[in-house]
Amino acid sequence: MRHRHWSPSLIGWGFIFTLLLPACTAPAPQPTNLPPAASLTRSLADSPPANLKPETLKLETTYLQQAAHYYNRYHALAPDDLLGLKRLAGVCTALEKLGQGEGETRGQGEGMKSCREAAERVSGSMFQVSSSKPPDEPETPNLKPETLKLETTPAAVLREALAARTDDRRIVAELLGVSVEDVELGPNLVENGGFDEWVEGRPEWWTWSDMFNHEPFNAAAFAGGVDGLLSFEGQQAARVDGFWIQQQEDKSRARCGYWQQWDEEQHSRRSITLTVGSPYLLSFYYRTENLANGAATVWVSYDPMVLFAHDHGLPSTGEDWHHFVAVGWNRSDAEAAIRPLIRSFATGSVEFDDVQVRAIGLAEGTTVEADDTRFWMAQSD
Repeated sequence: MRHRHWSPSLIGWGFIFTLLLPACTAPAPQPTNLPPAASLTRSLADSPPANLKPETLKLETTYLQQAAHYYNRYHALAPDDLLGLKRLAGVCTALEKLGQGEGETRGQGEGMKSCREAAERVSGSMFQVSSSKPPDEPETPNLKPETLKLETTPAAVLREALAARTDDRRIVAELLGVSVEDVELGPNLVENGGFDEWVEGRPEWWTWSDMFNHEPFNAAAFAGGVDGLLSFEGQQAARVDGFWIQQQEDKSRARCGYWQQWDEEQHSRRSITLTVGSPYLLSFYYRTENLANGAATVWVSYDPMVLFAHDHGLPSTGEDWHHFVAVGWNRSDAEAAIRPLIRSFATGSVEFDDVQVRAIGLAEGTTVEADDTRFWMAQSD
């Protein structure tokens, strides 16, 4: 596990990390002179900078500059954390909007210096970037230094770095060896994959799978719940904590997690049906803390001809949010059902967010042989 050494000043400015994003809940009451946590990026996205009052603009610019400084420092410490990269890209995009047409008097200065440092770090090359290009112009197709144009903005580079590691359509195309334009993803077949809706202590459409403390499993102490502070998407993530596990050899390993197998409308078990010969995407975000490598897993089927069989172990993340993607087929001779089960086999913690199963559509004339399931994990550049 990577050990991070935080300076007192970085910890002291921790409120900046929750200031800009609606997905987070502040760990302590904010000073009364600060705007609500979600207001800064929302106001910049919904209102042109010219419509902001001067005093509001000055205050928001100051907060954004401070946030850019500390998100840049955090990203340098944890380059694999996709949530940190996501927030850094969002802050730099907001600063870029504030600075349009006004040089370094609006949203530039120290804030854009931090964004520039981060962009140079993720690109792997020191290059001159512009602060005048509007953020909605086409972004760079990849991060290879020879393809980066001189007028590229720091925010555009960071958005591209994030997209390269989170855009499922692009990742599917990479795994299948086809053009992105030839790939279309269907609607998400997982209900409440973002875990934002909960009922009676569990996420709606999911059941608590408690394979411990009864035969044939070992005894253990597990707990499940919600994380409303550091979710990757939306407002909440699902969390599983393991506190103690018996290791008796004549019993099955203890494990538990959340199983997508409950129909809230019919009050009965449900499954996701996969068409014969069609490719499907399975993806989600997860983070682990003090959890052994491979102890967090995902299960979809007993049949190796239907995506993959049994539990697929996930690498530990050292508290960072990582992205998991699998592309596979129903290679059986009939329609097949899957029920995604995300769980833990060990002491420590794991969180899951944004679970998706989508049918993959390919353009006419584009064919890919149905073979073994292909797996992808986000890596730092």
